[in-house]
Order: sequence, then structure tokens, then C-alpha cells
Amino acid sequence: MGNLTLAFYGLTGRRMPRLKPMINAHHHQEVELNVMLSGEATYLHGGSIRTIRPGSLAFFWAAVPHHLVAASDDADLVWMTLPLPMVRSWGLHADLMAGLLQGDWLLGPQGSDRRFPMVDWVAELNSGISRPTTGIELELHGCLHWLGERLHPQGPAPAPHDQDLLPVGTMARYMAEHSHEKLTIPDIAHMADLHPKYAMALFRRRCGMTIHDYLTRLRVTHAQRLLIEGDTSVIHIALECGFGTQSAFYDAFQRRVGMTPKVYRLFHRHGMKEQEAIETQAAKLSTPLHGLS
Repeated sequence: MGNLTLAFYGLTGRRMPRLKPMINAHHHQEVELNVMLSGEATYLHGGSIRTIRPGSLAFFWAAVPHHLVAASDDADLVWMTLPLPMVRSWGLHADLMAGLLQGDWLLGPQGSDRRFPMVDWVAELNSGISRPTTGIELELHGCLHWLGERLHPQGPAPAPHDQDLLPVGTMARYMAEHSHEKLTIPDIAHMADLHPKYAMALFRRRCGMTIHDYLTRLRVTHAQRLLIEGDTSVIHIALECGFGTQSAFYDAFQRRVGMTPKVYRLFHRHGMKEQEAIETQAAKLSTPLHGLS
């Protein structure tokens, strides 16, 4: 099973000319920007199956569980991760930011892959000890503004060649659309017309995690968005996201994000560094740091 805690990668990138499917679904805090140089790659992203082909840039908030489930033999992918606080500071169009935080899969227009030198950006980021990030950040800033003005509407995803992905995608989509409700394994399996035991085994084999853990990650991602976007109380967020109690929410959130919901809100709403946010929350509670839960 994949790492439970939400990863923080920062501003980074890689070129992957021999792309292979991932064993596990995963998630991390950044906005992810992808381009296919050749071939195609298929993702299970939240509740949707999406295929990237050469011609445009795809980007999404990677806190949404995602999983590279298939890649052609000639797949050559370049990806970058952009810290969410940095992206939020750029004053991007409200519809673009709302789409990102709501878990949309966003696709630039045909030809956007040629407009922006992602291969060069990644090469520079990995060029040595002195990483020239300032210029790249400015170029990325302009890139997302340009893409935000030219978002390509997303139609229905084509049916995947891998027939196992059809029921897995159906279950993932149902969980994404109903994550705030009280769901059971039989409920979820029924939507894909599968026996519950087979549904659990198939989902774990294809996603590297249990149905329950995938559902919990979807709920935590929804909570992250609410913590970033508004001032709703933590208990109301817990209930709105499908957690039965505040303690269950705190446990699930801290295990998967690595900080409490209140620290996370300070970290993203007020631009604090993680340790500063932790210390601020501790001071508010007049509690020693080791007493935070």
C-alpha cells in the first residue's frame, strides 16, 4: 500500500522517457503539470479516467488521489510540481483556482505543449547545485495565466482499453460524487455490478489501496479545499466531508496530511511555513508543541 502521509515535493520536475504504470495511487500537495512528448498515458484521477496525449498541457491539484494506470510503449512524459501556496499567490483567474481546488482535470488547448519549454525547465531545475528557480517561477506564472484564459472544456472520457478500469473507474467516480455520504462496500460494489469481495480485491489490485482508504483520501482532499477556501469551523467541515465525528476527522487528516486541520489552514491561508504554523497554533492553544494532536 502507498504512503499514507501527503507528500510535499516543492518546485521540481522530471522527464520520464520510459514511463511505466504506477503500482499505487498516491497524492501530494502541489499542483502538477504534465505534458506528453510522445505516446499516451492514462490516469485514474479522483473519480475519472483521463488520457494524456501529445498536443496540450494537463494540470491538476495533486492532493486528489491519482494513479497512472496505463502507458503506451513509446510514452515519454515530462511532469512538474508547483507548490500550492506559490500558485495561489499568483492571482490566477478565480474559475481556474476554483477548478483546481475542486479536483478538476484541466487541459490546455492543442498546441500548448509547444508554447512552453517544460523540457528546458526540468533540465534547469535538475542542472546542479545552484538551481535557477526564480526565472522558471516567473515563466510558470505566465504559463498558468495563459492556460487559465484558454481552458479546454472537458468532454466525457473515452472508454479505456483495459476492461478492469471500467468497474474501478465506476467505483471511484461514485465515491467521488458521494464521499460526503455514509457509504458501505456493498453500496460501492453494487454501482459496478460486482460482488463486494471481488470489488475490494479488484480495487486494491489496480489502485494499491483499499476502497476504504481511497474514500478517506477523497474526504480529506475535500476537507483540505474547505480549509483553504473558507472559515467554516473544523467540526462542520468534518461532518460535511462525511466523517462521523471530529476525532475521526482529526485522526484521518493528520495521518494523511501530516499536520492538524488548523495548522494546515494557517499554513495555506496565511502563507506561513509549516513550523511557524505549528507554533502559532500551539500559542493559540497555550499548549506545548508535543501536545498537539
